Amino acid sequence: QAIEGLIVWPLAPLETGDQLHLVLRPRGASGGDAARIPFQAASAAVLDETRALLKSVEDSPSAWESAMGNALQSNNQALAVVLLNAKATASSTRDGSLEQLMKASACRAIPTRTH
Repeated sequence: QAIEGLIVWPLAPLETGDQLHLVLRPRGASGGDAARIPFQAASAAVLDETRALLKSVEDSPSAWESAMGNALQSNNQALAVVLLNAKATASSTRDGSLEQLMKASACRAIPTRTH
């Protein structure tokens, strides 16, 4: 069913490990033509570790790049996205190349179609 108007979000607070799947489909498209985005709530420990990492790299572009490389190497896409969005100290000339690296290394979604 199409949703009209505002969506109250989140429906309820997520607990550690809770999973939900956001499914987006253009109006009129078949059910198989949809984007499916999984979410999982992180633990308090993971959130604390992420905050500490962000603080440790905020004034050091080389430390940020190392953290990004580690996140991509370990296939930690969530951390890579957090680092990419939080990045404030690296020069704008690096932004494009880092975003391309992120896309190439972490975003390996393959669209599928059912007919």
